[in-house]
Amino acid sequence: MAVRDIGWHPWIAGTLGRKYFVKAVELFAKEKDVAEAFFDQITTAVWNRRSQLLSKRPATRSPFYSQDATMTSMDQPEVIAAGFPEFWQPVYTKYKLFFDCAAKLAPIVSDMIRAPVEGHLLQIVGRMVAAATNSYGALLTLVLNGYGQDAVKIGRSIYEIELNILWLKNHPEDLGDFLDYNIIQQKQLYDEMTEEQQNAFPKERYDEMIANYNRVLPRFVSGRDKTRPRNEWCRVSIHERAKEAEQLWKQQMEADGLKDNGISLYKTFYRHASSMHHMDIAGVIASLDQEMNAIMAPSWKHLDDALVAAASVLRCVSLYDEMAGLGMQERIRSGPNDAYVAACKAL
Repeated sequence: MAVRDIGWHPWIAGTLGRKYFVKAVELFAKEKDVAEAFFDQITTAVWNRRSQLLSKRPATRSPFYSQDATMTSMDQPEVIAAGFPEFWQPVYTKYKLFFDCAAKLAPIVSDMIRAPVEGHLLQIVGRMVAAATNSYGALLTLVLNGYGQDAVKIGRSIYEIELNILWLKNHPEDLGDFLDYNIIQQKQLYDEMTEEQQNAFPKERYDEMIANYNRVLPRFVSGRDKTRPRNEWCRVSIHERAKEAEQLWKQQMEADGLKDNGISLYKTFYRHASSMHHMDIAGVIASLDQEMNAIMAPSWKHLDDALVAAASVLRCVSLYDEMAGLGMQERIRSGPNDAYVAACKAL
């Protein structure tokens, strides 16, 4: 399968080791189950890659800059954008191979999410892949502007998407839990509404919600308290999902004749990125330079880690291609996968 070609090479893992409220309320008003409403409305929007605009904007060290705009009769304000334009070209030049990887991935994803698929599993996974690639674009935008730590946080999110896709691929019987956990989330959201908001909730919709909640709750109860659902959709923790994934990756490496060095991405990259996300003491330390000063953008710190972590998006794409039988393995291997491996080796 195409994912093997980026693999879990030791030098990739080592590099990483170093270093929803309004929308849910709106769904309540619908006269149908949330999952049903989702599948009725699902579309195949194409992920369009925007061209980079590396041109005549003033260089500045401020994260906010203005660009003169033609004023209309409505006297519109000038355009305000965020970022560090003077940092774009140096970052692009240094990490050009990673941006080449993104450029080769874009048309594949565009074709992939245009392709018709059947069944809730593939529809869900397809949307997860679209979300992962969208986040990948956000990661690259942050990298271009020297926001390495924040880019790593997005890399962490893409890694979680990968683990969920892989779990659903290997345990399709858990798709029901993935979908029905939204009923738990609806009830939890309702419980946080004010009395006035609850009184405005249609009685027939409330009765339907409670009936659905009581129907699915036994599948999600945790511990001894049979009235309290667990905190996430999956019956196992993300740690357990990661362990299963790493065992599968180990088997792939052995099949490819690669030696497993025992490095766990969950215990290295994911823990490191989670510390940055939650800002525990390790996250604070990661936000400091050698002189114990706060790292402020634009900075070169953590850009490598964020770009290497983006391998998760390639594996998400490869997994979906395999699950949906789209026949894009060779395009993936000879395009973005090879470009990614070359980019990592050039670090």
